[in-house]
Amino acid sequence: GALSTAAAARAGPRASPPAPRLLLRASRPHRRAFGTESRRGTYGTSGLDNRPLFGETSAKDRIINLVVGSLTSLLILVTLISAFVFPQLPPKPLNIFFAVCISLSSITACILIYWYRQGDLEPKFRNLIYYILFSIIMLCICANLYFHDVGR
Repeated sequence: GALSTAAAARAGPRASPPAPRLLLRASRPHRRAFGTESRRGTYGTSGLDNRPLFGETSAKDRIINLVVGSLTSLLILVTLISAFVFPQLPPKPLNIFFAVCISLSSITACILIYWYRQGDLEPKFRNLIYYILFSIIMLCICANLYFHDVGR
């Protein structure tokens, strides 16, 4: 009653609730783990951590990425051409099957690399990408040895 009216009179004119703020998002927000680490910026360490999280790579990392990517791309290209050309035309169905399997594995690796470069994957996934690329390289070597009848 009277007490609440007196308190309202002391508070002055009634303040309207704050207008809702429009939250602007970055074009590609970086996802961080849920917890207090993301609020403090320590990422689970006791102090400041100066390691790059996304987008920043050293010259050594760029060279490794370029060499591994170039070697894998070249080997995939040679393997796909060999699948359709060797040992004779028309190609054997098993050669086509090898080419399809290698292509599907390569598409998976390309998607992971794209997500990694966009910042959607954490840096720890780089080792997984290297492992997948290594597996594709080994599959290409195996396919080329089969296509060219090596060891028979």
